[in-house]
Amino acid sequence: MHTQAIKIALGVTILFSTFFITPPVFAEDNDQDAEDEVEVVDEIDEIDEIDEIDEVDEISDKIEEVNGENDTELDKEQEASQDLEEIDEDKLPFTDINRDDEAYEEIQFLYEREIIEGYDHNTFQKDTPVSRAEVAHMIVTERNWDNFYEQGAEIDLANDFNDLNQEHWAYNALATLVINNMLQGDHQSLRPDDGMTRSEVAALLNRTYDLAPAYGFASFEDVSVDHWAYTDINILSKNAITTQAGEHFFPNQEVTRGELALFLARVLDDRFKMID
Repeated sequence: MHTQAIKIALGVTILFSTFFITPPVFAEDNDQDAEDEVEVVDEIDEIDEIDEIDEVDEISDKIEEVNGENDTELDKEQEASQDLEEIDEDKLPFTDINRDDEAYEEIQFLYEREIIEGYDHNTFQKDTPVSRAEVAHMIVTERNWDNFYEQGAEIDLANDFNDLNQEHWAYNALATLVINNMLQGDHQSLRPDDGMTRSEVAALLNRTYDLAPAYGFASFEDVSVDHWAYTDINILSKNAITTQAGEHFFPNQEVTRGELALFLARVLDDRFKMID
């Protein structure tokens, strides 16, 4: 009896100590809280680092953008400078020709191809009537008729024309066109130093170049159907070398050097043609 009472008292003591005496475990909770705080701090630091990196990248992007704009402006300035240099390089050497002149590009086109030349003192004299000899020289030069040119040098036209001899500066070119029935004279006179009329130029260009035929005929106020160059003038109109259909063509007016440049450039390159 006494022994059983002791066992009961001992069991109650153990049970009491388990539920009421054993203190709660706070150490593990504190360690976990500490670890959580460290993780939060690390996350905050990581976020701050990311924000700093983003700010640095954003600043770098802005710097690159500014540098790019500066490079673009520099490129534009360099391109403009190059354009000015090219303009200066392309500038004609003639002191009496301006870029805003009607025939500037056509004169430049022919000059660069060594088809047309100027006079002394770096002048072109675009409003001066062009001579028959000059026209012959330009056409033979452009056509590169070396063989014909040599044949012309061997032909003596003194018996055919009383105003032409082999000492004339354009004799070979004139003879080349004459012997190939492209240039004609009248009454034993070739008139090499006289000007050429617009109708004569129309006829010469039609004989020299393979121009499209005129299936329809234009109406000119000063060119009748019985004019000797009526067909030639209409062929020029058909090929957009002249655009004066329905107006005055001025067939007997002498062609200036500037006008010849317009005609010849339109014959050689469609870019210069007067097409609406």
